[in-house]
Amino acid sequence: MTNPVLSAEQLRVDLRENVAEILITKMDGTPRILRCTLSSKYLPEATNLNPTLRKPADDSNELVVVWDVDNNGWRSFHIKQVVSCQIIWG
Repeated sequence: MTNPVLSAEQLRVDLRENVAEILITKMDGTPRILRCTLSSKYLPEATNLNPTLRKPADDSNELVVVWDVDNNGWRSFHIKQVVSCQIIWG
């Protein structure tokens, strides 16, 4: 899915069941590809399955916290940084 009006909540819903490849523009302007999920079947057992999801005052800058399946760690980005998102497996 490539959608400039993708909401953070919809992205979280999709990631609870799937792994997605998300292209973001980092704060310094460089692109980054994240293969990430929120699905418990891809998270290590010792991982906190309920990360703190912070919602900034400005909803257009909503923060999304995800598990990076390539680097085995939590990552975060603002929804406005998303360039494209594609489900790669469920």
